[in-house]
Amino acid sequence: MRPDPAAAGAGRRTSNSGPPPAAATPQGHPRTMLKKTILAVALLLPLAAQAQEIKKTNVAGDLNWTVQASWPLPAKPLDLVHSLDNKKVFILTADNKVHIFAADGRKLGEMEVEPDTVAIDIAPRGEMLYLINGRTNTFTAMDIGFSQQIDITGAPVRGKVDAPVTLVVFSDFECPWCGKLEPVLAQLLAANPDKVRVVFKHLPLPMHAQAEPAALAAIAAQRQGKFWEMHDGLFMTQQWTPNTVTETATRVGLDMTRFQADLNSQETRMQLAKDRADAQGEEGRVHRNAQKGRPRHGRRRGGPGQAGRRKGRGDCAKKAEALRAVRARAAGR
Repeated sequence: MRPDPAAAGAGRRTSNSGPPPAAATPQGHPRTMLKKTILAVALLLPLAAQAQEIKKTNVAGDLNWTVQASWPLPAKPLDLVHSLDNKKVFILTADNKVHIFAADGRKLGEMEVEPDTVAIDIAPRGEMLYLINGRTNTFTAMDIGFSQQIDITGAPVRGKVDAPVTLVVFSDFECPWCGKLEPVLAQLLAANPDKVRVVFKHLPLPMHAQAEPAALAAIAAQRQGKFWEMHDGLFMTQQWTPNTVTETATRVGLDMTRFQADLNSQETRMQLAKDRADAQGEEGRVHRNAQKGRPRHGRRRGGPGQAGRRKGRGDCAKKAEALRAVRARAAGR
């Protein structure tokens, strides 16, 4: 039962031995704030009690199970399906709607479907929704998408800071197709100087051996206020070598002592890990990626341009490195 704010306030005043409050209480007055706090706690207590109840573990013979979460539905459920990664749950209800939830119970949205829809299914990642209608004997495939809130705090921005349209670009400095996109973005900004801004996010791909060092170098350059100079210099690179990063940093005029310190800092790696997590839409992977990207003592190889690289980057990177070694030996003959 929803508590009455006035009753909550009256109860508090009855137990107070001081003088009664004035008829008009300012919005920021401590008594007003206390009334709001009491009301908020009263509203949240039933939810907290419910959360405690559903965490009970059950045991029957060799089987044990724990209910992780339970959420009320607006109508009778008819069918349920979840994505293979267990990140989205789709529930068909008798009110001709499909309700979509995240694994933690957050409702991602709902969509209306035709009456007499009796069953649903989805593609592996939940990007397609399939409906079966028992009255019309039809099978319908629907392409669905989800908006994702991306934190761009601290990310490099080109264009008007308060532009109404924000284009977030996840890019790889060693990727040739990413390089081809750059002139297109420049044209877009030139044609819409007051309407569009471009926000850069890092997404180095594992098959590009120098992509991660380049991303870390660009973040280090950003700490000296020269991200876009480094960005442009790296994308102008025609032939990538282990020295490309340091050569570009020198060419754009960075303080190399500070650059090396920032290049190897945990803060720089955390920023790269955050960008990767944003690209994947998985905030929980930020810290795990940062741990994976942390250099191990005695495992670094190459010159300063390879700072932070380590073994175990993936088969594609290993094959590329082996191929370079073969070419180097062949050239030395």
